[in-house]
Amino acid sequence: MKRFGIVFTLVLTLLCSIYAFAENITQGTGALSAVTTGDDNSAIGSYSLRSLTTGHGNTGLGAYAGRSALTVNGGVYLGYGAGISNTSAHKLYINTMFYPAYGIFGDFSTGYFGVNNTAPGVALDVTGAITASGAYIGTTGAFSGAVTATSVATPTTGGVFSIPDSLNVTGVFTVPTIKTAVSGGVLSLSDSVDVTGVLTVSTIKTATSGTQLSLADSVDISGALNVSGSLLHQAKVISTTGDYTLTAAMSGSVVNNYNSAASDSLFLPACATELLFDFISTDADTMFIQCASGDSIFSGASLKPSFEGHAVNQSFSILGLPTNGGQFNWIVKSSTGTWTGN
Repeated sequence: MKRFGIVFTLVLTLLCSIYAFAENITQGTGALSAVTTGDDNSAIGSYSLRSLTTGHGNTGLGAYAGRSALTVNGGVYLGYGAGISNTSAHKLYINTMFYPAYGIFGDFSTGYFGVNNTAPGVALDVTGAITASGAYIGTTGAFSGAVTATSVATPTTGGVFSIPDSLNVTGVFTVPTIKTAVSGGVLSLSDSVDVTGVLTVSTIKTATSGTQLSLADSVDISGALNVSGSLLHQAKVISTTGDYTLTAAMSGSVVNNYNSAASDSLFLPACATELLFDFISTDADTMFIQCASGDSIFSGASLKPSFEGHAVNQSFSILGLPTNGGQFNWIVKSSTGTWTGN
């Protein structure tokens, strides 16, 4: 009987160390020791949820986890001293008080969660660099810091690392390797991609058919573009079939009269700095290159509002630059054959 009494006492002691009171569960010295009317709380670890009185739906796992929570609801504290000073409801702390600034933090009431960020302001708020060995998929994105894509590995067909519209990278954006693709293999920077800093593409490896780094319209790189290999520019070719009006958006185009049946008048846009057009006469019909009102083409020591060429296989290249008095004029970069100013 005495042995039975000892066993009963030990069992009772164990049950008292893990007990349910008002739907609360505790394990550890001082865990939930201040609770009054709080319920549906779980505290595992010495002094876990130590100060909680009336709160409910809290979880503390680890010694001193959530120790300062008084009347909060819905908190989750995982780790030694996780959220030890927190007094707000519906918070997530996965960390240790040895390094309180590092870990995973969140607010269930807003749906905002952070990595190494104790006050996230968006759905996923990361402080520090992000390295992805797989794919980043999205329609928009903003990164402050370094962004690294380690590899786009060998696919059966294709092989695309795609950066969508309106992606902003402040810092360094690095794509070390786009590996061999059977067909295709593309790093594509689409419209409105803005990289402030350095964009580095170290290697685009061999592909059976087509591997390219494609910089689409309106890609703005403020800083250095480093390419360890060839940088190829595919010019836009405009073949006219009659009079044609060029726009500033067509800058960089090569204009020819291959399909013309008669003389063509080619009307330039208003001159602006760094606009560039190349004209190649591939037909015996006359090409008339005409400036917008107030502009001129500067060739040698003369300014003319228009130039014309009549022979096959001759070229005329002009660039928009500021001249005396701040007026923008077209400067003849180079020409072959005979072009007459009017």
